[in-house]
This record gives sequence, structure tokens and C-alpha cells, in this order.
Amino acid sequence: MSQSQLTMLSKFVIFSILVGVVGLVLVVVGLALPPIVGVQEVCACRTVTIPNGRIDPNPLQQPFLFGGAVVLIGGLCFLALQLFRHQSVKVPVKD
Repeated sequence: MSQSQLTMLSKFVIFSILVGVVGLVLVVVGLALPPIVGVQEVCACRTVTIPNGRIDPNPLQQPFLFGGAVVLIGGLCFLALQLFRHQSVKVPVKD
């Protein structure tokens, strides 16, 4: 395998790892968001969540979770595809 092919493979691997890390960060942010949005009230040096008559799910949590999962799976699939393609390259035999 030539030096340029190894350089391209390493760039693809680094790119797919970065995409996977971005997806993982999106999933972590989605998990860190509170699942219930209510009215925040501060009393006696502590924050108490008082629902405003109904409990609303956080509208930002699902897009972060689903988007992060899609990006994470896409990055890992791209990495697997590049490594599989690298494994299946036939090396010419020199006589």
C-alpha cells in the first residue's frame, strides 16, 4: 500500500472518529437536558420546580438524542466501511 493511500485512510479514520465524537456529545447534551419543563421558583436558597398545571416534555431533548444517535451511528458506519474497504484491497504479487 502506498504512502498516499495510507494518508487518505488515516484522514478518513480521523474524520469518522470526529463525527462519532460529535454524535456522542449531542447524545450527552440530550441526556443532560431536563426531561420536564416547568416553572422554576427560587425559595429558601433552593430551586423548586412547580409544574404549571400540566407537565410538558422538553422540546429540545428528543432532537438532540435522535440527531446525536444518527450522527454517531453514521460516523461508526463510515469508519467500518473505510476499514473494510482497506482490508479488501488486493495487493499485487511481485514475482
